[in-house]
Formats: sequence, structure tokens, C-alpha cells
Amino acid sequence: MVESSLSCCCSYSPAVVVDSGRAVTPPHWSALVEAFDLSRVSTHSAILHLEHLTIIARQHLSRELEDPVSLSHHVSQLINLVSLTYNVVPSPELARRLLLFRKGHVSQLSELVSAPYDFVWKRPSVSAAQMDSINPAYAPLCACVIRILSSDEAESASAQQLGSLLRKGLQQEASPTTFPTAMRSLRLALTGQETGPSVADIILCLGLTETRDRLHTVLTA
Repeated sequence: MVESSLSCCCSYSPAVVVDSGRAVTPPHWSALVEAFDLSRVSTHSAILHLEHLTIIARQHLSRELEDPVSLSHHVSQLINLVSLTYNVVPSPELARRLLLFRKGHVSQLSELVSAPYDFVWKRPSVSAAQMDSINPAYAPLCACVIRILSSDEAESASAQQLGSLLRKGLQQEASPTTFPTAMRSLRLALTGQETGPSVADIILCLGLTETRDRLHTVLTA
């Protein structure tokens, strides 16, 4: 609704003009200017809801990410933002993955270099003592998850499918760790935080290779 209103304000279509419910062929612009009568203009209070601008920006960014050329441009922009914010240069693959994963959820690239996404760009430093305090059986858990994420099933799995794969894999391993504790342990290993996004979402943000590398790092800590 708001988007269409803005489009009407910013564009002109020469097809038809509706005058008091009657469709007529529009005159030339010069004729319109001559016919303009300021006395017939009435004022009306209007409110522009700022949250609607965010929605429009989100929709616009989503459409741009569907175009390969625009996507490549935004990937470069995001890499520059990450470099300035965190003093690291992420791979184009990681930047592209996060952009596509969060498509429809963010309205501007700067949101992807804010606190909720710190874990994507900075590897956490998690000690063995931290992991052990949550789950003494974290080592076999991480090794099990590495095997799960190395399977063909994990390659193209959605967040829901990844969650099912993790649950099924842990059950088959007869892990003594409860599933909630296992997810808490994995979240700490991958992000440095015990609370936050679901483990499946974290894996999709990082990618399988980066996720496995971070778990390997925890095992060798």
C-alpha cells in the first residue's frame, strides 16, 4: 500500500488520468501547467509511518539480492563494512551466504555488522574449562556433530532438516547429553555465547566448513 503510493508520487504514466471518476487522455504537460489552479488545492494532514519505510527498504533489498549483478555488488559492500568494523576480510562466500540467508529479514547491510552477527565475522575463543562446565561430554558431542555435518544429507539441508539430522545423529550415538544441553554446548563452541540463535541457523550462517573448523578448534583447545 505504502510502496504503491510512493510509486505514484514518484512516477507518471501517460496512459490515462482519472478526473472525477472519468478516464480521459492526459493533455500535454504545458496544458496541465496552464490549467493549474492553486485555489482548488486543499490541505490534508498526512502521517508517514516510519516503520513502513523499513518494510519498503527490506523488500527493495530482497529484490536486489535476487539479481546476480546486484548481489555481487552487495557482497562487495558487506565485505568492506566487515573489514572496517572488525578489521578482518571475510570470504565472498561467507558474505554471500549471510546475505541470502537473512534476505527478507534485514533492511540495510549495516544490520549485518551489528552485535547479533558478531559471531559470524569473529571466531570465538572458548576454553576447554568453559565447555566442560556446561557439558563434560562435549568432546564426543563435537566429534559426532562433525561427522553429521560431513554427510551428504547436510550439504543442502534446511534449518529444520539440520535440526532433525542433529537430533537423529545424537540419538544414534546414544549420547548421554540431553538434546537441550547438547545445543547449548554447540552454541557456545560456535558463537562463544550460551544463548542466541538456534544451532541450525548458526550452521547455515557459517556454512558447514566453517562450522566444522570451529568445532575442531574447540576439540584442540
